[in-house]
Amino acid sequence: LTAVKSGKAMVVTSQGGAYHGGTSFMDVEYVSVSPAAEDAPRGDPPKKGHMDLALNPSTTYQTILGFGGAFTDATAYNYENLEPAVRQQWIDGYFGKSGIGYTSGRVNMNGCDCSRMDYTYDNVSADYDLEHFCLRDDSAADVPCGTDYKTTVIRAAQEAMHAADAGKLKLFASTWSAPTWYKDQAFTCKLDPTSFYPPGVCSPGGDAPAVDCSRTVEWSKEGATDSDWVSSRPLTSATPDTCAKNTQGNCFLAGFLKSDDKVQKSWALYFSKFIDAYKAKGIDMWGVTVQNEPLATTCLWPAMGYTADMQANFVARYLGPLLRKNHPEVKIMVHDDDTDSLLTFAGEILKDAEAAQF
Repeated sequence: LTAVKSGKAMVVTSQGGAYHGGTSFMDVEYVSVSPAAEDAPRGDPPKKGHMDLALNPSTTYQTILGFGGAFTDATAYNYENLEPAVRQQWIDGYFGKSGIGYTSGRVNMNGCDCSRMDYTYDNVSADYDLEHFCLRDDSAADVPCGTDYKTTVIRAAQEAMHAADAGKLKLFASTWSAPTWYKDQAFTCKLDPTSFYPPGVCSPGGDAPAVDCSRTVEWSKEGATDSDWVSSRPLTSATPDTCAKNTQGNCFLAGFLKSDDKVQKSWALYFSKFIDAYKAKGIDMWGVTVQNEPLATTCLWPAMGYTADMQANFVARYLGPLLRKNHPEVKIMVHDDDTDSLLTFAGEILKDAEAAQF
């Protein structure tokens, strides 16, 4: 998108359809709102232009629950480095009485692409009962059990909303990748011009692991997604091997959740224990998404793939029943990806009656 010039307006039309080729997802058009000088009668000054917008408030669609932002490690890091007065000004600007009215937020469960390392809360392989589960953040390579500076920012937002009598923060958690021992790296990819992601579509299964998990994950002061790491593997000439090559042996960046019963049961428990851990810090979770960008195939940031059938099965048999038992107030959201796949991916999941009930 380019800057809108004086006398022009930018009109964005959402059309759906394929992102690459065919119908574009978001059409952008620049239109004139002021008649050009040469269009005015000779000797007369140009007329002032205007645009007429017709609103029909009697036609309504979905309900908007609120607006908000992401409480990532990057957010916490920058918040921590502000002067106390500026911190309060920043929080009030978003969540306070005189602010813009944020009432919701998203927090990453495990590390994400806005973290300085790929971390999880249990790195002990085959610890299916999660006896070693413990909160942590990206503030250092090794931190004391229970350290999570994202909670400091979230509590500040909660307090600002309370002072503004703005209700309760709708906080939901999303995960980018499970611990690597939960994941199956045997997958195959194929180019697909209808896919939002240039490397196409990846599916579980294959003769051998696509990623060998040879890369050692280390803490980085500058961040895991520094410019060299990303720009060295452009997506403009993607092939079916792009995802596997992009990982450079880092299994946090690719793979699918294993189908084993004990793995899926444990992964559902992981969600529940995360909700418990935040509740112990005075933070209630409003909801969770099953997986951030389950269709992503760029493999340049923490990721874990699902097919619609896989996500429906996980929700119906494991995550849904456990959260209904342990945290019945917590909402479960599927899809959590680009909207061009909303009807096909989320639509397929919701056709499963067992999954849809949750």
